[in-house]
Amino acid sequence: MGAVRPVVRAGFVMFVFGAVLALPGSAEAGGSPFGPGRDHYAVGDRVSIEGGICETGQLNGTLKDGPYFLSLVPGASERSGMPSPSAIQVAEIQIAGTGGCDLRAHAEFVVPDVPPGYWSLAYCNDPCTVNGLGDVVTWGFWIGSTRLESALLSRVDRLERTVGTLSERARDLRESKRALEVTTARLADARTELVAVQERADLVSTQLADARRRTVDMRNRLDGAVFAPSRFALATALAVVALLVVILVTLLRRRQEPADPQAESANSGMA
Repeated sequence: MGAVRPVVRAGFVMFVFGAVLALPGSAEAGGSPFGPGRDHYAVGDRVSIEGGICETGQLNGTLKDGPYFLSLVPGASERSGMPSPSAIQVAEIQIAGTGGCDLRAHAEFVVPDVPPGYWSLAYCNDPCTVNGLGDVVTWGFWIGSTRLESALLSRVDRLERTVGTLSERARDLRESKRALEVTTARLADARTELVAVQERADLVSTQLADARRRTVDMRNRLDGAVFAPSRFALATALAVVALLVVILVTLLRRRQEPADPQAESANSGMA
């Protein structure tokens, strides 16, 4: 478990660092962005917005449906067009160009005296008959009575989002830690089992070596027992052969000796 803590601490540092780098800025989405360059303004500040836009896109409005007007809507809004009844119209969007994606949009206004908080930018024609122009996407910003208040509102929002992100990542980190602990425990069990298997393998190797040694000894004893009677039998056979040779030679010699003359005379008188 000692090796788990450094990994967990390193992961936590990486999560914190990533969350700080990922502090939210503008709510820009896909399409032609059309929004302020800052995320907070004070009442009375002048806001200037400019950007290239396309007339063609997912929204059903065209230049012919204009003019289009920019409004402030309290709270976060997920839609660029169709301002709510509580919207405060602040400027007309000036659009120049020949059409298609060769368009430049510009709007400028002074932040009105509204309650502090987050305000979204929305736009539509008047009366509002379309859901937006081409692919234009807007977002909002924080408004305060003073620049300090608006900056603090923005900072608090960033910190709250950071806390939320860190909470989610801390939860993920805890789950990863638990998974790592389970994996570490399984690894320890596997190592213990491996040691036991190795010990059994060593025991089997020792037993096998002893069996081989006993087999060699038994084979040597069997070879000696077979060879000794064979050598004795050979010696016995040689002795018998030698005795037979002696007897044969003796018989042959007796046959070749001359007969006794006295015995022959006696034999003749008797006849």
